[in-house]
Amino acid sequence: MEFLKGEPEINAEECEQLLSRVAKILSLELKLGDKKIGLNTRFKEDLDTDSFDTIYIVMVLEKEFDIDISDEAAEKLKTVGDAIEYIHIMGRQDDVQGNIQ
Repeated sequence: MEFLKGEPEINAEECEQLLSRVAKILSLELKLGDKKIGLNTRFKEDLDTDSFDTIYIVMVLEKEFDIDISDEAAEKLKTVGDAIEYIHIMGRQDDVQGNIQ
């Protein structure tokens, strides 16, 4: 994945936990019902999101995971896996910064 350059890879358990949380958020916020959401699910093509949906989802993810997602990063989030990877990295950075302070 694009964001993991130089970062430790996410382990399977953490990935599944994040996928479950993100899928639940997407299902509720986009009113997807029982639609299957996986790592390769594409926001635009598979979930039929438009630019307004994308902005809204970014805001919801920022709040849920207490992270900031820059406009540049948001443009690169094409799949649910991309979002999970980014959330993982930002969470690790917070952990590292918290340990430094």
